[in-house]
Amino acid sequence: MSPGFFGTMQMRMLRGRGLERSDREGTPGVTVVNESFARRYLAGLDPLGQRITLRGNRYVPTDTGFQFGHLVVGDLEVVGVVSDAKYTSLALPAEPAVYVSSDQFIDRRRALVVRTSLDRPESLVPAIRTELAAIDPQLGAQFAAYPSLVQASLGRERMAMTLLSIFAGITLLLANVGVYGLMTYSVEARTGEMALRSALGASARQVMNLVMGRGMLLAVTGAVLGVAGAVVLRRVLASQLYGVSPLDLPVLVLAPAVLLCVAALACFVPARRATHADPADLLRVE
Repeated sequence: MSPGFFGTMQMRMLRGRGLERSDREGTPGVTVVNESFARRYLAGLDPLGQRITLRGNRYVPTDTGFQFGHLVVGDLEVVGVVSDAKYTSLALPAEPAVYVSSDQFIDRRRALVVRTSLDRPESLVPAIRTELAAIDPQLGAQFAAYPSLVQASLGRERMAMTLLSIFAGITLLLANVGVYGLMTYSVEARTGEMALRSALGASARQVMNLVMGRGMLLAVTGAVLGVAGAVVLRRVLASQLYGVSPLDLPVLVLAPAVLLCVAALACFVPARRATHADPADLLRVE
């Protein structure tokens, strides 16, 4: 890693210092570790000043790791702790990481990270290619915008969430149709009762309030039970979500609100029709 890597990637230095240009071949080996590394391997210790060795693969010419790079120093002293960064998947926890100066670990293949404020970072590719050619015309390079890499890494999750959203929309639609049909049927089944109350002197508003009150009591009870079920199953949902709480307040409020509005409409329409009809005609039908 070069001295400007952490700043370019907007990784916060939590303890100690970052990698510097003075960390070169022939100087003591140093490293910066991330939070996950410090928690897992240096728990209870002050990370700064600890020495670590890359065991099992020293990256020297006689080892198999030499194809990836050449570690030109021995033990590494931890000189800093940096914030975690995710490299494989946004849905998985950050893995322990060790960062070594590019002058003390000579990579066979390097990645150049360029940060820009331009809306189209791809527009910098010709200029970067020109600079690389000026250094060495034989250098081969592949370019990719970081946002594109992030989007590509989330392709599987986006597909799953798209399908889940479609199924959730269909489920909500079917739930609304079911609630509307059930509430309408339950109100129409009481048409005779409403006609009888009207014939005995009850006003249209009294009948409407009675029907709406009973209907909405059932709807509110169902909504409360549904939210309670979501709370109980939150751990199951949490395994399928990233960056969203399983108890997301807007969702827990919006979905029941939609169903309650549908239930209110389902109660209001047949009740209003019944209260505006002639009670004698309704009783005759009954």
